[in-house]
Amino acid sequence: MESAKPSPGQTQWYALYTDVRQERNVERSLLNRGIEVYLPRMSDTGTLGAQTRNPSPGPRTEARPIKRLLFPRYVFTRCNVVKATYLAVKKTIGVKYFVGYDGAPTPIPEEQIDSIRILLGGREHVSLHPALQVGRQVRVLRGHFRGALGHLVEISRNHHRLVVNLDMLSSSIAVNIEASDVEPY
Repeated sequence: MESAKPSPGQTQWYALYTDVRQERNVERSLLNRGIEVYLPRMSDTGTLGAQTRNPSPGPRTEARPIKRLLFPRYVFTRCNVVKATYLAVKKTIGVKYFVGYDGAPTPIPEEQIDSIRILLGGREHVSLHPALQVGRQVRVLRGHFRGALGHLVEISRNHHRLVVNLDMLSSSIAVNIEASDVEPY
C-alpha cells in the first residue's frame, strides 16, 4: 500500500493500532465523537469458565458462542485525516498510532473493508489464519501442545493442517496442528 495524500473533504479507511484489549473502548470513544468505526468480529464457540454447582469435582465449563475480534489490537476508522480529525483520533485513549509508512497514515481501499464485511456476513465458519511460512518459528496457541515452540516444516494444502517440528530434548517430533492453533513467533 502506498501512502496517499487525501484531498480535503475526502474520507478514507485507516487502521488504528491500539493498546492491548482496548479495541472496544476505542470503538466506543470514536463512535461517541461521530467518527465512523469498524471493529470486525467473528463468531466462535469457546469454552467459558462459568462454574456451576455439581456433585462431581472440578469446575464445569460450557461451550457457548462468543464473539472474537478478527484482528486483535486493530480498529478501522473512516475519516478525513485533516489535522483536527487526525489529532482527535490519535489522542483517543487506547490508540497507539495510525498504521502507515514513514509516519503517515496509509489508506485502506474500500474494497478490502467491504470484502471483510462480506466474508463475516456469510453463514460459513470464518477463521483467521496468520501469515505462516515454511521455515519460520511458530508458537502453539491451543491444544495439547499449547505454549510449545517449533519450526513450520509443511503446510498441507488438502487438509489445511500444518506439520510443526517441535524441538524437545535435542530431538524433534512432527505433529499435525490446525493452522488456526499456531502463530508466528
